[in-house]
Amino acid sequence: IDPYTSDVLAIVGGVGKKQGNLLFNRATDAKRPPGSVIKPLSVYAPGIEENLFNYSTVFDDTPILQDNGKIWPRNSPDRYRGLMPVSFAVAHSTNTVAVKALKNVGYELSMKYLSGFGVDCDNSLDRNDASLALGQLVCGESLLSITNAYTAFVNGGNISNPKTYLKVTDAYGKEILNKESNTERVISKETAYIMTMMLKNVVNEGTASLIKLKETISTAGKTGTSSNNEDKWFIGYTPYYVCGVWTGYDTPKYMSYAKNPSCIMFDAVMEYAHRNVSLDKDFNRPFNVVEKEFCFDSGLVPSNDCLGDLRGNRIEVGYYNVLNYPKVECDKHKTVYIDSIDGNITSSMKFWRKRRVSLIDYKRQDIDGVAVLDDKYLICNRKKN
Repeated sequence: IDPYTSDVLAIVGGVGKKQGNLLFNRATDAKRPPGSVIKPLSVYAPGIEENLFNYSTVFDDTPILQDNGKIWPRNSPDRYRGLMPVSFAVAHSTNTVAVKALKNVGYELSMKYLSGFGVDCDNSLDRNDASLALGQLVCGESLLSITNAYTAFVNGGNISNPKTYLKVTDAYGKEILNKESNTERVISKETAYIMTMMLKNVVNEGTASLIKLKETISTAGKTGTSSNNEDKWFIGYTPYYVCGVWTGYDTPKYMSYAKNPSCIMFDAVMEYAHRNVSLDKDFNRPFNVVEKEFCFDSGLVPSNDCLGDLRGNRIEVGYYNVLNYPKVECDKHKTVYIDSIDGNITSSMKFWRKRRVSLIDYKRQDIDGVAVLDDKYLICNRKKN
């Protein structure tokens, strides 16, 4: 799709040799659960647009213990990292953070934005975390609709109805049908650019890192997988085109691909599509989007303590609307002395065994059977000599 006009430039509704006319087109007719490709549309773009959180707002990647005793949601792979900023959660498609961020947005606002992006959701059946945060829409959505929704991120927050024709004339040249664009703004150009920077992380270091197009031109996008690996999605884009790929079966069944086949097909299609364009073009950055350093563990302005973390420098660079960036200094990192032999916190020990480091001043509720990767960096989990 051309993101600036919503013209559908190419479409494939199935694989194999065409067997007839007016056949079932999987790109337009099939409605399937979009999985995590819905997160930028239903959770993250609305949250940033409404100043409910920003690029570096930190959530705790831990599950919830439900009333029935089950742990939910699960991540893929099945692990929990602990404190992380929104940008990292988007890149690695962290389900727990999407669910917690949705609490900030709320169901009503989430569904309102989805409607603006042109994605249908059932007001009664989809008013829940599984549908809105994890993309398990009860009635599903078409590949065409989801792909067109992502045009807003390229086109400064504006979206139009997808067009497969411009006009129809009779034998004498008289126009009898016209497909006019109906352009609407769903998010600001600042939010669109910030989301693009997050979705570039998906391709550069996250769940779509196998994408090779990024080596040629700026590329952003999002992977998606439905329950039981029955649907594989990738919706990606460059400054020129948006391309969406869905992989699955007419009768849903488990797919055991080691690599997302939708990413591989995206690469093949988009490499061909960009063969005759200037590869120097980049996404347009609004003048009031600013870059600021932040602490990975707090999302706030870095302090000197952030440099002494046992894991190394925890300072990163984020993108913000000039009206919504961190202004308070990190409150998570605290400098302590640990025993260089056993790792315990100490205040009275021979100088040669002392090591000055920064640990995280944070305590979470433990859940039996759930290991969190950053637990060993929390002050509360260190013994004191």
